[in-house]
Amino acid sequence: MRRYLLLCLCLLALPFHAEAQQVGAAAPDFTLETFDGRKVVLSELKGKEVCILTWASWCPYCKASLPGLQAYYQDAKKAGKTIEVVAVAIRDTPEKARKAYTDHAMPYPAGIESPGFDKLYPAARKTPTWVIVDKAGIVRQIGLGQASRGEIEAMMARAQ
Repeated sequence: MRRYLLLCLCLLALPFHAEAQQVGAAAPDFTLETFDGRKVVLSELKGKEVCILTWASWCPYCKASLPGLQAYYQDAKKAGKTIEVVAVAIRDTPEKARKAYTDHAMPYPAGIESPGFDKLYPAARKTPTWVIVDKAGIVRQIGLGQASRGEIEAMMARAQ
C-alpha cells in the first residue's frame, strides 16, 4: 500500500514539471534581484523580445560570449528595438558574479538565480544557455554554448 501511495504521489507531481521552459510554451515567470538593486519580473517584460542568459563568472564560454552580447544589446537599443537581456548567474557566488558583472560592464540586468529558478528552467543549468522569448512571452529557442554577436542576432531574430 505504501508503494502504491508513493507511486501516486510521484505521478501527481509530474504535471508541475510541465511548467518548466519548453520551446513553444509560455516562459515560466521569475523575479531577478539585480546587482544594481532593481527587481526584474519576466512577466512584466511582455511586449519585448527577451534573451534570458544563464552564465557564471567562472565560465570561459560565457566570458567569450559577453562582448558580442553587449555590442548586440547596445546597438539594438540604439536602433529602438524592444529587447531585453536578463543575465541570471547560476552555480556561482554572489560576490564573484557581482565582480564579473562590474568587470565586464554588463549594460543589461544581471543577478544571481533565485531559489526555484532551476526548477523553472531545468534546461538552462549549463553555461551559457540562451532562452529566447518572444513579445508574447513564448519560448522560441533554447541554445547552449558560446555565441558570437552574429549568432546572438540570429537567435533573437527567432523571437520576432
